[in-house]
Amino acid sequence: MPISEDDVKNGVAAWLKRRGFKNVKARLGTSRGPDVEGVSSSSGRREIVECKGESDAPKQWDRAWRNVSYALFNAVKRTENPDNADDIAVALPDTDNYRRRMDGLEAFCKRQRIAVYWVSEDGTVRPW
Repeated sequence: MPISEDDVKNGVAAWLKRRGFKNVKARLGTSRGPDVEGVSSSSGRREIVECKGESDAPKQWDRAWRNVSYALFNAVKRTENPDNADDIAVALPDTDNYRRRMDGLEAFCKRQRIAVYWVSEDGTVRPW
């Protein structure tokens, strides 16, 4: 069973709430705005999470590459904006396909201050 984008959004939103984030919003489906956002109760900073997921569509290999590229592009664009005051993250399905796409990018994401969250089929979230 694929881990859909809404599964990823719901998993991240629940995880942020358990970590004490306030005003957590998950925009399901094709709603406009950040996929998931919330405010850290400890730092007061807003966290914006770009989420991607799987589908039943054929050629999931190609789709995963486009999803990772799109998510990282948007995250980098936000981190490079001098007016940005938010913490930025990307959340992806915790699958071999997506992990292979992100292989070798962990150090880059850390340098860019982009958190990466891996969401499993049961909704468990593991930060990179």
